[in-house]
Amino acid sequence: MKPFTVYVPDDKVPFFIELLNRLRFKVKEIKGPEIDLSPEHKEILDLRLENYNNHPDSFKDWDDVQKDIEKML
Repeated sequence: MKPFTVYVPDDKVPFFIELLNRLRFKVKEIKGPEIDLSPEHKEILDLRLENYNNHPDSFKDWDDVQKDIEKML
C-alpha cells in the first residue's frame, strides 16, 4: 500500500472522507502543528502571499536560489 498526501479544501473534507470510505480506502488524518500568529504577523504573511499571487514571475524557485548561493561560495 502506498501513502499519498492530498490537500482538500475545508468545505469539501466531509465529502472527500465519505468518498474514500465508500471506496474502502484507509483514511488517516494528519494534523500539523498549530501556530498562533499575532495579527501583525498574519497581515505580513497575507501581504506576501498576495504579492506572490499577483506577481509569481518575480520570485525564484528554491532550487534556483540554492544554485545562486552555491555559485557565490
